[in-house]
Amino acid sequence: MKKIPAGAEASNVLVGEVDFLSRPVIAFVRLEHSVLLGDLTEVPIPTRFLFILLGPPSEETARYHEIGRCIATLMSDEVFHEVAYKANNRDDLLAGIDEFMDQVTVLPPGNKA
Repeated sequence: MKKIPAGAEASNVLVGEVDFLSRPVIAFVRLEHSVLLGDLTEVPIPTRFLFILLGPPSEETARYHEIGRCIATLMSDEVFHEVAYKANNRDDLLAGIDEFMDQVTVLPPGNKA
């Protein structure tokens, strides 16, 4: 806890599969005020953002996890993080993602040998 700055807030990325859905459902939530969500985080800091992706079991399940990793990477970027705080609608978030993608170099995954 000593290395976590005062006023720090968490972003939680939750991804999973459920058999009662026929297609994926995604929610990106910014809470008006950060709240402690029990043991959801490894350390007791309040949560401000939640990203939830639930989808049916399929051959595409690995993609759910990749999407979660991408969102976690976005939320760790200082510029996108500020966009997420200030966004008024979905278009603002999408513009922030576009800006992020314009500024990064994406490397393809290595061989899984």
